[in-house]
Amino acid sequence: MTWLSVAAREAIKTIERTPGIGSPRLGQLAEVDGLRSWPVKDFPVRWFYFERMEFVDVVRLLGERQDIAAILEAGLDCLRGFPRQKYIAMATTGFNEADT
Repeated sequence: MTWLSVAAREAIKTIERTPGIGSPRLGQLAEVDGLRSWPVKDFPVRWFYFERMEFVDVVRLLGERQDIAAILEAGLDCLRGFPRQKYIAMATTGFNEADT
């Protein structure tokens, strides 16, 4: 297990415990209502997620040096008002719910 994966899992646990902790600023800039972001400690990456009634809907893990606004505007059009499966980002990063 890498340091990044450990730190990313810890950030997910923080989001799960306190979903409202993430900043809505980047979601607002990309005009994606309800999208929040939370940094991964000691790494230049952020989790992007939606706070739902019964779960946290994690969308992506993006590097802070990437053009986040452009990625969000292009890739999250399909998410506006559409609930997605829990922890989609975990499937792309090799995480699974049993590990969190």
